Amino acid sequence: LLSRRQRQMCIRDRVNSNCRKKLLQNPIEKTYLAFTGACRTYRKKLLRSDEALALYDKKYGEVRVAVLATKNALPKTVKSEDIQKFSHYCERERDMLKEFSDELMGRIKKQDD
Repeated sequence: LLSRRQRQMCIRDRVNSNCRKKLLQNPIEKTYLAFTGACRTYRKKLLRSDEALALYDKKYGEVRVAVLATKNALPKTVKSEDIQKFSHYCERERDMLKEFSDELMGRIKKQDD
């Protein structure tokens, strides 16, 4: 028999899983989640330097606000061309943040040498 806490956790996990599945059916949400996931990965590489992390966080915060504003400005019923434009926009911003994090990593490595 499961304790009350274990039952609650099972229910919560099932609800979270269902919500995530529903979100991933929406191509706009899927694109946004991919964008934020990639950006978190770039951030992890900079954990060795507080200065680089602060610079990345500032830049990411600005970009994330812009991407989120673009996402929220889309109509509820999205056309395929809107999905395509949003996807390309997220890719450009993601690539820009990757280049920025790579640049910061280069600075960290130079400081270590």
